[in-house]
Amino acid sequence: ERSADLISTNTKLSKEIEQRRRTEKALKSSEELHRRVFENTGTATVLIEPDMTISMANAKFESLIGLPREQFLCKTNYLEFIAPVDRERLNLYHELGMQRDDRIPLRTKFKLTDTKGEIKELLATTQWIPETQQVVVSMLDLTTSNRMQRGRNRLGAVIEQFAGAV
Repeated sequence: ERSADLISTNTKLSKEIEQRRRTEKALKSSEELHRRVFENTGTATVLIEPDMTISMANAKFESLIGLPREQFLCKTNYLEFIAPVDRERLNLYHELGMQRDDRIPLRTKFKLTDTKGEIKELLATTQWIPETQQVVVSMLDLTTSNRMQRGRNRLGAVIEQFAGAV
């Protein structure tokens, strides 16, 4: 009778272990999928912790700031990369977001300073993760297109002035 109970218990435990293995495999697969999506988005993307450290970043963000992840992940405050003119505003947005204030914009423009000291103009989209108080920030580099637009505007003004002189 005792042997039968042990065999039955062993069978149940074996099934439970197999179920846990399948669940673990599915979880790892899901995690890998999400990691790949994060890494291969079309924009520079970071995950920011409640204390504003960067805990995840994709290759596009590395390229944007000019540093490998190992040098800033879990060590660097996100605001260190923000140009001084925009730091206070983005810090306020972060504080309001932590308080779940819905008045903060989900999209905002700001300037970022890379490791070479170059200023980049960005459009950021933020999404708060309620369960963790983390925020995902996806950034689109507008620097080149803004520079080209300013050039077109100057050229248009020159042509307009020239046409008036003729």
